[in-house]
Amino acid sequence: MFSDQPADVGAQEASEAPWAALEDLYVSEAATLRALAERLLPDTTTAQDVVQEAFVRAAMAKRRPETMHDLHRYVARIVVNETRGHWRREQLRRRLYGRLTNSTMAHRVDDPADLSARSSANARMLDALDALPQRQREVILLRFWLDYDVAETAQALRISSGSVKKHTARALAALRESSPNLQPL
Repeated sequence: MFSDQPADVGAQEASEAPWAALEDLYVSEAATLRALAERLLPDTTTAQDVVQEAFVRAAMAKRRPETMHDLHRYVARIVVNETRGHWRREQLRRRLYGRLTNSTMAHRVDDPADLSARSSANARMLDALDALPQRQREVILLRFWLDYDVAETAQALRISSGSVKKHTARALAALRESSPNLQPL
């Protein structure tokens, strides 16, 4: 699944393949990964930073997945881990500075173009997703936004398949309860 970058100069062509794969992944999937991060974070700027950091970390990794499919999962896992890191730092910042308000979560900074493009049903669905606990939101976004199956979601979040199923069921129940008129997932 993982390959080491070659150490000798004669293997330069082989070492260019992972860079090309990472570049192809950035071109094809950066927008999708940015959208995932935007659903997990308070603003688009932070989401862009997280996605950039994920690609930098993937590029700097001594071992990275060989196939494009595995590379996508690898970078998506880094995005999820970076969002968790953001929230940990935010909680620490609030504790250290005594800012116990929840203004970061309550006041999302949305791009005006995004707001005008959303239909009212989409806006309700996104608001319902934002109201979910972090882990449930991560599971729902990976399962239904990125079309991961249970095993892929479990691997990306480093939890068991049973936990993925539990969080999916609880999240879907919460979404149905909070927005009964929305289309079923």
